Order: sequence, then C-alpha cells, then structure tokens
Amino acid sequence: MNDTWAIVPVKPLREGKSRLSPILEEDQRWALNRWLLEHTLKMLDASNLFDQILLVSRDGEALAVARMYGARTIQEDGLPKLNSAIERATRYAQQAHAQTLLIIPTDLPLLDSETLMAFYNSVDTPPCVAIAPDRHRKGTNALLISPPGLITYHYGIDSFSAHLAVANQNGNQVAVFDNPNLALDIDDAEDMQYLLGLHKNVPILDILFH
Repeated sequence: MNDTWAIVPVKPLREGKSRLSPILEEDQRWALNRWLLEHTLKMLDASNLFDQILLVSRDGEALAVARMYGARTIQEDGLPKLNSAIERATRYAQQAHAQTLLIIPTDLPLLDSETLMAFYNSVDTPPCVAIAPDRHRKGTNALLISPPGLITYHYGIDSFSAHLAVANQNGNQVAVFDNPNLALDIDDAEDMQYLLGLHKNVPILDILFH
C-alpha cells in the first residue's frame, strides 16, 4: 500500500475532555489536549508510514500546532459533527490521490510508532479495513481503509460494531487489531485512573498529578 495518509480529527483544545472536569481544571485539560495532539503527530511522523498527515478541526490553535509539525490542515465547517469532518477530510485526501487512510484520534496516550506499524501491517491487500477497538470494544480508536471511501463512517455510540459490520461487506479483507496501546483512550475520570494505575511513562501525568 502506498500514498498513505493519516487523518486526525481534533476538537477545540479548550473544549475537549470536558468529562475530565471532576479531576482536572480547564487549564489542565487544555494542557492534556495539547500534549495529546503533539504526541499523536510525533508518533505518526516517527512511524515513517505516512506520506501526508491531515488534521481537520475548527480550532485555530490545533490547526497551527499541526502546521508546526508539518501536517496539512483543513478547516472543519458547519456544525461540529465528527463523521462529517472525517468525510470532508477523506474527500480532500481522495482528490490528492491518497490510496490508504488511517483515521486516528488524539486521545491515545500510549500510542507509539511500533504499534502504528503493527496496525498498518495487519492488512495488506486492498480492498481492506483494519479496526482497533477501545478497551471496552465499543468505540473505534483507529481505522485503516484502503482504498479511501471503501466504507462509510459511523463514529458515535458502538462505532466498533458499526464499522465492523460495514467492513465485512463485499469481500473486503478485515482485521480487528486488539492492542493495549491503541485500546486506551482518555474520555473520563475512570479512564484516567486506569492509566495512572498502569504506571506507564506518560510525561503529561507528572505535570498534571505531581
């Protein structure tokens, strides 16, 4: 697979992770969101898998950070709907002749380049789809599609089951990739407590909790 793009949807850094408000102040949530965004961009670059990284957001700060790391950017328009934003970014990538897309959020604190490479290699011959579920096997924490537009996006409640169902249509090669580094996303206080209990070296935790 070549002409591989990563699409990174990002909420406004000052608004994201509101469900962490019981344990983190607004400035702490901003610091976490900023760190997660930069960490994601660094790991995507370190994997050497992607010809282009495309960030889609309605937040000027997030777009500026992405450009600082050499990523392309696209302004989210209309109502803030995740599926619509990713669809718009997909069309942009298709027009630039992308052949393979990775859709990945910025709330994966354990993401590393080796895991990205293993996920990428879990499928090989298009048409193919690889899905990394969250640790509850409800959400979709990474989605690899070749060619772009092969399936429709169903981010939201039980997106893992929805993406798996559409991926298994029409004889596509499909891989479900269970990996702890992709399975842990930080949405609420319980997720953060789980991460703290792992005693992993996640630098932002020392800033937030020590």
